[in-house]
Amino acid sequence: MGHDNHVVVKALTKSGKQRLLHLEIIQDANPWQRAADLMREYHVKYCAVEALPNFNQAHEFARAFDGRVFVVNYRDHADEILTWGDRPTDKMTVRPSTDEFKALYTASVDQYKMMSLALQRWAAGEVETPDARTLNPRIRTDTGIRTVMICQEIFWLHLQRVALVTEFPEGHEDERKPRRKVKKIGIDPHFAYAWMLSEVAFARAYGTAFMLGTERPPISSVEGAPPEKRGREERLGDVLRRQHPGLLPDPEDTPLSCGDCENFDVGRNYCTLRKLSVTPELPECAFFIPTQEDEDEWD
Repeated sequence: MGHDNHVVVKALTKSGKQRLLHLEIIQDANPWQRAADLMREYHVKYCAVEALPNFNQAHEFARAFDGRVFVVNYRDHADEILTWGDRPTDKMTVRPSTDEFKALYTASVDQYKMMSLALQRWAAGEVETPDARTLNPRIRTDTGIRTVMICQEIFWLHLQRVALVTEFPEGHEDERKPRRKVKKIGIDPHFAYAWMLSEVAFARAYGTAFMLGTERPPISSVEGAPPEKRGREERLGDVLRRQHPGLLPDPEDTPLSCGDCENFDVGRNYCTLRKLSVTPELPECAFFIPTQEDEDEWD
């Protein structure tokens, strides 16, 4: 959450799938009041919000819904995907604090593992959505206030603008152990993080074991993928297009090339990511990142 609060509300169906109930970008001087209204309107059992950048407001919101809202901090976990502040696994999990509440209703989340789980929900066909064209709020964008199809135009775009990478930290390439990282591609995909936080809330509601109990196939082997897609990584956009035909543009209709990529050095005809010479007309590769100017309306 930043200047605007991005909200995802979902529920568990009898079939065990998740159903998307509501999406909203709260643009208000006091977005937390609207968030509180949504808590009551949808009878939200558990909610997760990021601690930063609005640290005090996040904890005040959690205090208003005692035991139902958890404030999330990120850290790498060796063996777990998350830990709860009110369920310490050892004596060092919750440290002394002048405000015991702030230590109590918190969650320490491995961002890489949780984002991976959240995105695999879509690849495994575990999410039901209403018609993506039906929720059309008027919101403030870089091009002015206008009506948008929030699910089709923004939510799905944000889901496709995160990447799970393993890389050596810049300036420390000599380190033997690479670091796992969730990388933002082109824009700040707030809804992707909101979707991930909804997984944290689900873990609280139904238990971590339930969340991890169903085996999820890797994206490259999703059942029902077109034959030409098998044997290579199938992007999340391909999954969404297959599950919701006609609602996302097909990249084959608008082919992209190296010249459209953020990593392309125009002056040298060079890919700064893969460290090799390319030409602008070469088709996009698996590492393609759209240029910032094409994406910044939804940043």
